[in-house]
Amino acid sequence: MRTGPGVHYPIKWVYIRKNFPLRVIEEFENWKKVCDIGEDCGWIKGTLLSNKRYVVIKEDAFGYKKQSIDSTIAMKLDKFVTMGIEKCSEDKCLLVASKRKGTMILAAKMLLTSSFVFGFALLPYFISFFKQASKDGQPIRSYGPERHIMTKKNTPTMGGIVILFSALLPILLLVQLTPKILLLIFITLSFALLGFFDDYLKLKAKSHQGLSAKTKILIQFFVAVIGMLVLKMYSTDDFTKIYVFKETIIDISYMYIPFAAFVIVGTSNAVNLTDGLDGLAATQAITSFASLGLVAYLMQEDSSVILFCIAFIGAILSFLWFNSHPARIFMGDVGSLGIGAALGL
Repeated sequence: MRTGPGVHYPIKWVYIRKNFPLRVIEEFENWKKVCDIGEDCGWIKGTLLSNKRYVVIKEDAFGYKKQSIDSTIAMKLDKFVTMGIEKCSEDKCLLVASKRKGTMILAAKMLLTSSFVFGFALLPYFISFFKQASKDGQPIRSYGPERHIMTKKNTPTMGGIVILFSALLPILLLVQLTPKILLLIFITLSFALLGFFDDYLKLKAKSHQGLSAKTKILIQFFVAVIGMLVLKMYSTDDFTKIYVFKETIIDISYMYIPFAAFVIVGTSNAVNLTDGLDGLAATQAITSFASLGLVAYLMQEDSSVILFCIAFIGAILSFLWFNSHPARIFMGDVGSLGIGAALGL
């Protein structure tokens, strides 16, 4: 791989901690290709020093590049900085590091607040509209306890529509739409649309039977596989390696696609199973998004992924106010399948 004029590099920042073991694999002029202990490789510019904190350039199909940051600059930047994506000219690259420590925190606060306010403001109107449009609410399975059936009968459902709107609108307005975010939105909305049709059929038939389980599973796997193929095609991240122990790595290659699809479909249906009990699905979703956001932070993942999690936390928190006992609304399949797919991905 050449690193001279005329060659573009994509944006992919991999922070390599101080004194982290690196091996120089290839050199070209003042560029060095280095790999860490997990065989995560990229290019750095300048002298390879143990006391520097590098940002490694990695390849993908988007034609961007960035240069390394030494420890002096890195200390001035927060790990949550939303680094701007700027195209480079043939022989130089503009490093966008002007968004300092408060930028990510401010964006997180704005997303959390806006998604919560949107949800809290819209849900009362949605509940009222649903009651006027349909006298029948969440279909309750007949084999449950009689008290449960009587108290939950005719409770409005499909509150997931408000959750998704309240979370995704701020994301579209405030978050950098990286390929990862676009894929997250696509998978979330695809599963949510499937859930919407399932909810609609249940309400129309006044039964808990909507789309058949076989139909839903097949559509879910189809969407998940398409999503993972796109991710595999355009992302530079090495998704195919499973780190069993520190130095034990298993590369499952393209078997990662069905494996990941299984995780997405399984997580989506797991969230779906918890909807129907006051506050259960919402509480689990909030803790899951918070945990995944924390993991993304510790792994120094793309900040837009962390902001995605924060937006959903705010939206689901507002929903939980109306979903806690006694529940005035359920999220329905449109919410549970969409949220579950986002968590799985």
